Amino acid sequence: MRTLRTALFAAALLALASGCGLSNQFYAELEEPGICRTFQGVVMDPTAPGAELVLVLPIPVTQDVPLFDTAGGGVVFKLLSVTFDSTNGTGIQDFNSVDSAWVTALPDQTNPNGQVATEVIRYDKAPNVLPGKKLTIGGNSDVDLVPFLSSSGGVTVEARMTGGLPNNNWTSDITGCLYAKARLNYLDAYGIHF
Repeated sequence: MRTLRTALFAAALLALASGCGLSNQFYAELEEPGICRTFQGVVMDPTAPGAELVLVLPIPVTQDVPLFDTAGGGVVFKLLSVTFDSTNGTGIQDFNSVDSAWVTALPDQTNPNGQVATEVIRYDKAPNVLPGKKLTIGGNSDVDLVPFLSSSGGVTVEARMTGGLPNNNWTSDITGCLYAKARLNYLDAYGIHF
């Protein structure tokens, strides 16, 4: 134990003497494979036969994950899935008539950073496989959402569905799940600055 304390003290002195400071030496690598948030009772507009359902959703990414500081670099956010659940919904029985659905990340209009609208995840109906009351749009997305973040720390996505959809107002619970990875300054997270 005494040797460990001596080694840590020596490492701290070397860091200070080298000009690197302790803040560059003490960091944490965090990886969260699934951060999910559910929006309950989202109201959908009627859809005319043959028309697409279009739903624009703001996702408050950094509000839900406050320690991830994207300004420091080393942060990755990826959309894993968006699930529509009609179990507690009204005006819709199931999603069996949906042919396809996809989610697109939209660039921030005030600061587009050269980004263009990019498809992130997709669902296409498979033969003899019906989604029932829960339709999950998912897949292995390699699109990093950090370049799409607005100045307030949110990402705007657009969900679209095609197929037989209700021609009346209907509601559904919507759950979005994100993958997050970041390198955090361990001391700064606790208010210790060097």
